[in-house]
Amino acid sequence: FVKKLNKALYLFKLPLQFLAVFALGGLNERKEFKANIKNYLEYNIEKRRQKLREKAVTQADKLSYLPEYTLPYAIH
Repeated sequence: FVKKLNKALYLFKLPLQFLAVFALGGLNERKEFKANIKNYLEYNIEKRRQKLREKAVTQADKLSYLPEYTLPYAIH
């Protein structure tokens, strides 16, 4: 499930809110799984920030690219 989620997020096929699902990976006790989740999260964050640097984005579009906007979904 996590690999499919990562792939869809990396290709921008899912909205940014789904990035918050990776926060649940910290609840798992397996260290290898946590490391994979952390890597997926870092790759997705870097990809979205790179996308913002590459093209001029309006303020409204930033809501769909900036990973900081997933924090409320992770908390909720």
